[in-house]
Amino acid sequence: MSLSGNLKTMPFPDLLQFLDANSSTGTLQIRRNQIVKMIFFEKGKIISSSSTDPKEYLGHFLVSRGLINEDELRMAMDIQRNSKMLLGKILVVGGKVTEDQITALVKLKAEETIYSVFLWDEGEFRFFENEFITQLFIRIALTPQSLIFEGILRRDEWLRIRKVFVHNYVVPSKVPHTYLDADEEDSTTHAIYNCVDGKKTIEEIVLATHSIDYKVCKTLFHLFEKELIFVKAVLDPPAEPEVKGGNHTLDQLLTLGKTCMKKKRYVEAVEVLRQISPQESNYQMDVAPWLKDAELKAVAELQATSLPPSLVLQLRMPLNKIEFSSLTPEEGFLLSRIDGKWDVRSILTVTPMNEYDSLRLLKKLMDQRIIGVKS
Repeated sequence: MSLSGNLKTMPFPDLLQFLDANSSTGTLQIRRNQIVKMIFFEKGKIISSSSTDPKEYLGHFLVSRGLINEDELRMAMDIQRNSKMLLGKILVVGGKVTEDQITALVKLKAEETIYSVFLWDEGEFRFFENEFITQLFIRIALTPQSLIFEGILRRDEWLRIRKVFVHNYVVPSKVPHTYLDADEEDSTTHAIYNCVDGKKTIEEIVLATHSIDYKVCKTLFHLFEKELIFVKAVLDPPAEPEVKGGNHTLDQLLTLGKTCMKKKRYVEAVEVLRQISPQESNYQMDVAPWLKDAELKAVAELQATSLPPSLVLQLRMPLNKIEFSSLTPEEGFLLSRIDGKWDVRSILTVTPMNEYDSLRLLKKLMDQRIIGVKS
């Protein structure tokens, strides 16, 4: 069965219903911008999912729910790097969670990854019949029909939320002389509420809590309806990068990206190839492989020339003297994890961002002399 298209013309609920009705077996790949999600089917049932969005990795999922902290995540990732064991298994052996808990959490994480696609208005999809990824995963069992109703409800709720929090660069603040009931709300709500300080944007709260947009916005909307917070400011979101580099054609950008690769200018190659819209025809075949290779080699280049994994970084000025308003939420998150003790590998481990983007931001902060190498 050959199936491909865009969610604009075949909405995600219809796509799930089609695969369910045909008892399909294989991998559904959906891409929007740089994020790729994969849902694995066996005879119409969903048995696993994955995402290239670091916020949806299992480790960050566990941190967002308060089951482990960043130090424990870092240590578990170090063990995984050396042992090649599944992260869930490492945490079970270490006594952080039980087998039953990790199975339930993997299922919940898979559901969250799938539900997030219901919020996408567009995205290129392709179904690879009878094909699975080679990496190990914990099998789950989900029926598409059981997810569709909840997914549609979430989309309707998302539209309501966005009428108040129009984007992630809204700054929420606590209503004076009001307090969150310690017994009525869960730990995640408390963590998000505690991040509301009248300074952080929603995007910064998402990063600080290792959570996802929907969860944070839904919680803030709940607090807003209870009159515990209000919208203090609506900042201008960062400008969207121009698709296709202004007047350049896809072929011109692809040729330029390949030229940069041949000249071993990998960082430049990534920046060029990212200007090509994923909505272009043949993007998966002609562009995606080159971009993936460029990102991997750019990471290796940055590690070899500026930021080796064992390098320990420190701030070049006190944290309270840094002008955070001039930094992006991602830069602010990275700065808050630099303490003169953690090396680059540890910082990347606890950062819910793409490895290439994190290294580029660290390099930028070094060039601006905001951070430096610990002497």
